[in-house]
Amino acid sequence: MLCREHDGNEEEKGMGRTWNRDMTPSERLLALYSMLLFSGRTVSLTELSRELACSKQTVRRLVDQLEASPFGRILRSMHGREVMYRMERPAVLPKISLDPEGLQQLALCRAFLCHLLPETMQRTMEAALQQASAYLPAGEMLGDAEEIGRALAKGPIDYAPFQQDLQTLIDAIGRRRVCVVTYRAVSGSGEKRHFFAPQKLLAYHESLYVHGWMVSEKGRAEPLYDSPTNLALHRMTSVRMTRRSCEGVGREEDDTEGCFGLMGCRPFTVRVRFAASSAAYASEHGEMAQYNRSYQANSACKEAIEQTISAHYAENRLDTEAAVKDVLEKFGTERVQFILANTIQHKNHDGRISQDNKAWAKTIPMLEDSGASRHCAYLVVDQVNPGLTDLFTRQFRKVAQEQQKSSVLQKLKQEPPARKPATPKKREPER
Repeated sequence: MLCREHDGNEEEKGMGRTWNRDMTPSERLLALYSMLLFSGRTVSLTELSRELACSKQTVRRLVDQLEASPFGRILRSMHGREVMYRMERPAVLPKISLDPEGLQQLALCRAFLCHLLPETMQRTMEAALQQASAYLPAGEMLGDAEEIGRALAKGPIDYAPFQQDLQTLIDAIGRRRVCVVTYRAVSGSGEKRHFFAPQKLLAYHESLYVHGWMVSEKGRAEPLYDSPTNLALHRMTSVRMTRRSCEGVGREEDDTEGCFGLMGCRPFTVRVRFAASSAAYASEHGEMAQYNRSYQANSACKEAIEQTISAHYAENRLDTEAAVKDVLEKFGTERVQFILANTIQHKNHDGRISQDNKAWAKTIPMLEDSGASRHCAYLVVDQVNPGLTDLFTRQFRKVAQEQQKSSVLQKLKQEPPARKPATPKKREPER
């Protein structure tokens, strides 16, 4: 149906965002035509803008140009407030030549992911690539992708017993159908039956998951929760596709891209301390902001120790109990321990620090690479007398030891007493 194009946000002006200006208008038009023609699916205006690396207004102009050409009819529809596009399949498809580079990259993707799929699916992929390579231009060859790269997995799951369930889920995703899934939880609390609207397959830590929504048992499929669910394929004991449609269930934009090793879930707060040697890894993975925040927190802890010692020192006496309490309430045991141990290791030559504290500091592991040494040198408590730092450290160790004892006692109280093994009964000799 024809409708007014409108989305939830006004057309952006390109401010603060760098579009791909290497593509010519003709290349973008061809890319748009290929996406709509060969995918055969309905694509949102937002997705087209992202894939083509251009503004939504540019996508609208490209769509208008396609409509004015005889290459195919474009159908519009609305999903919520988002305009969607789909191209009718023409009676005669255009003649194209296969790209050997594209097939080579596809074969490489297969080499990286095929260990996650059952063997029969691997053979199907191999046959499809071989058939496609037969239509390459004369003189072009696909080659062996496994000579370039392959996947190494530690203890991969054998998904051969789950091939039928996997195919059922793939069909349900394509047809937007609700599935009845019998699922065995990781806690081993037995099997439960769920009505599940699958939306996509996820590969995560050498395992396959199904991303979707728990929905109502009867009537129109309505989400039971505010957030989607990820179910592990290897914990499914049965999957059955129903005739119920899940069209329109939870079709929002995916906001889990770029997560630092975490799957999407309900928001929660954590405190992470990054070692200095992690800077290179964090930079490569776009996580320098988190690394910088960790370093800033360490620096703030070091300054807080200096200021607190100065504030609680009067008349040649340091109130160590109050000083340690104030710093621990703000920064926690682990970070304070790191700063104190780092300080004493850097002042190992100072006679004003006790041998007992020096021996303790050596038990706290510190990274010794050049990056770590350079950063840790700035995290030394050096604005107060080392003798006061020694007194502060002694009180901190006492408090930390008491906290550890309290934690162990609490755990022992929660654990049930161990039962004595029953004495085996003597067996009478057979007669």
